[in-house]
Amino acid sequence: MPDFILHHLQLPTTRENPRSTDQEAIDEIVRDAMFSGKVTDALEHDLYQPIAQVRCSEIHDVFPITNHIDYDWTTNSEVIRVAGGQRSTSVGDIAVDLDAGKAWACQSAGWGIIEDETQVAKLIDASKGFLQDGPVPATSPH
Repeated sequence: MPDFILHHLQLPTTRENPRSTDQEAIDEIVRDAMFSGKVTDALEHDLYQPIAQVRCSEIHDVFPITNHIDYDWTTNSEVIRVAGGQRSTSVGDIAVDLDAGKAWACQSAGWGIIEDETQVAKLIDASKGFLQDGPVPATSPH
């Protein structure tokens, strides 16, 4: 069963001048990814953070496993590792299958494959780093 490394879209944490043209452009890139699932510009601006390792049979299982429905999704048995408490997965987030060497962006309906080999390679490297950094193993009461 494959492991998927989940990457959530993250706003930059440092904002020297939140009203700058650069910040307005970043905000537009984030909105575009969140509302349309178009992640190319967000990837180019390194707006993703790997946050969890999820073990499930296919990419389409990642979304329901990583959403707060009846309880905190980080306690699901399929969640192997997680970096702290997390929000639910939504449009614009990314899942990477290291074994297959593929990455998908969450769309408004399903997942879309990321075709850009350079961006996929960066996501794979970030995913490997996430696993090597030793994120906290998840615990499941379910």
